[in-house]
Amino acid sequence: MLTTEMLADMCCPACPDQELRAEIQKQDGNQILEGTLRCQATGETFPVHSGIPSLFPTGVLTDPAWRTWEDHLAGFQARREWRVKNPNQVLTRWGEKSKPHNKFAQFTGIDEGKVLDVGCGPGKLRAHFGDRVVYYGLDPIVLPEVDDFPFVQALSEYIPFKSQTFSHLVVSAALDHFKDLEAFFREALRVLTPNGQLHLVQSVHELRSPLAAAKMLGHWLKDTLEDRRTKTKNPAAPKHVTEFTTSSLHAAMTKDFVIAALDQYSFRWYSPTKLLVTLMPRQAGMP
Repeated sequence: MLTTEMLADMCCPACPDQELRAEIQKQDGNQILEGTLRCQATGETFPVHSGIPSLFPTGVLTDPAWRTWEDHLAGFQARREWRVKNPNQVLTRWGEKSKPHNKFAQFTGIDEGKVLDVGCGPGKLRAHFGDRVVYYGLDPIVLPEVDDFPFVQALSEYIPFKSQTFSHLVVSAALDHFKDLEAFFREALRVLTPNGQLHLVQSVHELRSPLAAAKMLGHWLKDTLEDRRTKTKNPAAPKHVTEFTTSSLHAAMTKDFVIAALDQYSFRWYSPTKLLVTLMPRQAGMP
């Protein structure tokens, strides 16, 4: 939901830090329900419908590589909708129990500040933060729950917020769905305050031992069984844009950031290991 308070922090996704002017057609208190957001520099416009601002840069999603990513996202959305409609299915209960929302929130140590949840989904993580935390959500998929908190429909590679806006960014099991990791980490570096922190929880898949192989097989089996229940326009689209190992995740994270804290979580012995990581911007002179 777009609020008037959010506008002061927002900018054009195509040209960061350029102001957006709100042309409001319908408003309810501090909630902007219908209207347009216009870039002050280029005049490019972004619609607001039913309280949701859609901030995709013009032309980005017409690129063939982005269309393939959209097909991937459509498959992910189909699986998510199936889980919502079938909450008592074994696969749904298993998946929900394996999501360490509370453990991740505790790991971050966030008790105040301004937080952007990138790939927020229904925004479940916000329930674990206190009253001194200002929470915004960002996701390319719009779920019904986003009516309940400040939210923008946007891409992780084109974050429509001004530089140095957030003391914390959180990414909860969504990094494997981002199309361009380098672009995301550049944007994360831009929108964080100088001493800000980026917190991640992400599954990793290894083949170093029989146990690791069993976890990887379970991960593949769960995706395969869900795919049989959900039909999408491109079944060949990848289920995860990136499948991480511990080393590949480390390499992706540490170009512009340094690791400040590290932990891991596994719901059951057969569940994929999830790494919990806190990153801080790499300062000049750091190795």
